[in-house]
Amino acid sequence: MTRRTIGEQARSTWPTLLVVAAVSTALIGVVLLLANWKDVPYGTLTRDPAAVADFPFYTGFLSNLGIFIWSATAAVCWFSAAVVRSRDGNERLRAFLAASGLVSLWLGLDDVFLIHESVAPVHFGIPENAVLAAYGLLLAAYLLIFFRTILDTDYVVFALALGLFATSVGIDFVDPPRVDPYLLEDGVKLVALVTWLAYFCRTGAYAVRGARALPPGVPARRAG
Repeated sequence: MTRRTIGEQARSTWPTLLVVAAVSTALIGVVLLLANWKDVPYGTLTRDPAAVADFPFYTGFLSNLGIFIWSATAAVCWFSAAVVRSRDGNERLRAFLAASGLVSLWLGLDDVFLIHESVAPVHFGIPENAVLAAYGLLLAAYLLIFFRTILDTDYVVFALALGLFATSVGIDFVDPPRVDPYLLEDGVKLVALVTWLAYFCRTGAYAVRGARALPPGVPARRAG
């Protein structure tokens, strides 16, 4: 690899740096907007929640880990979608990875900011059940659009992750006897998240290697 001069790097990287500046400015702008809208100190919006509330460092331990996993999944999906080339039917696979990155990012944001539990009902007057119904419809559309592509991947792992997510949601509506409901619900959710990440790590790896997202030795169908 040839070492480039500072000037050459400046010319080639300025679009990336422009995006960095725009995103950073937008995020800081949101902080300024919220601070003035809700009349809260800037530190409330910039510091760690445990520090703001003076809670122990391990507060929300499992929930915080889940956010890392959502973020990792989105990153894996988008990186794989950016690397894989449109050839031999891989355009649909790339679209699946990109869409899955968006799904993972949004669900991660929902986990962090409690969009369906708090933000939508309290601040926008949208009932929680309506938000959950919308999520269900979007998930159904996602599965319908990419159904054949999913079948060309390790769909058993994908189905297992969805089943675990559904189980976690179901536990939220019941009161299981002789067990802490939070431990059960959030424990199942963590297993679902790890399974979700494992699935997309495998799918992304096969896609990047040009293996049509299939494990070695598995006969390929045309993705569609």
